[in-house]
Order: sequence, then C-alpha cells, then structure tokens
Amino acid sequence: MKTENYYQMLLESNLHRYLPKEAIGLLINSSRVVKKHAKSIIFLEQDNSRDVYIILSGSVKIQKSIPWLEGKFFSVFRKSGEIFGETAAIEEKPRNARAMAEEDCQLLRMPDHAFMQVLQGNFSFSVHIFRTIVARIREYDLFVIHELQQLIPRP
Repeated sequence: MKTENYYQMLLESNLHRYLPKEAIGLLINSSRVVKKHAKSIIFLEQDNSRDVYIILSGSVKIQKSIPWLEGKFFSVFRKSGEIFGETAAIEEKPRNARAMAEEDCQLLRMPDHAFMQVLQGNFSFSVHIFRTIVARIREYDLFVIHELQQLIPRP
C-alpha cells in the first residue's frame, strides 16, 4: 500500500481529530508499516522496545500477567484506528504487557522519539493520549477489583 493510503487510513481514524495533517505526515514519514499474521507476537512483557503502534487494519490482543494470580491474564483487544505501546515510550521503561496480533493486521510502527515529538508539539493529542491511558488504568482496576472479590470468602 502506498504512503497516501496510510495517510488516508489515519485521517479516517479518530486520531485526525487530535492531530493536524502536518503531524500525521510526520508520524507517517518517521514510521514504517509492519504486517503481522494472526497470533504472531508484536512485543513481549518486559521487552525494552519503545516503539508505538497505530493499528491500520485488523486487531491486537494486549495481555498483562497478574503475578498474584498464577496463570491469569488481563486481556483487552484493540481495533483498527487505536494506538498501543505508548506507555513504554512515555515512561521510558520496559513493556508492562505483551501484544499479539489477534488477526492479520497492518500496524504503523513509530519510533518513540517521533511519538514523543508529536506528543509534545500537540496539546490536544497529548490530552487524548493521557485520557486513553487513564481509561485503560480504570479498565485494569475494575478487573483487579473483580478478581480480588473472587478471592475473598463470603459469609
């Protein structure tokens, strides 16, 4: 697919509401498109990679291990137009979850420095990313509360 097509795909995603066309152009020019087959690993929990991904097509499963619940994972699915991997770039720390292609997908893989440049230069995009992170933290919190409730014996 040509660069113009990826540009159009990003314009059709919800990101266009938060980024000017120039910033979308910067993301595309500093990024590369990667294709992943269903069930292939994108990154593992504790990886030191810091690239950020935008799903152009397909879906991705994000899984976080729960150390105090052996064998349990917190799992969520991200679909076309969504971003993932941003936490490692912002924190400059290893990945806190693993990502796997749920189905064949195309991803825009951007280096952390390009993501941070766009984040720092676009207030509305920064707010969008922080709201996304907060929503994901709340989603995880609800999961943890549910799991803890299952462990507490009821009278």
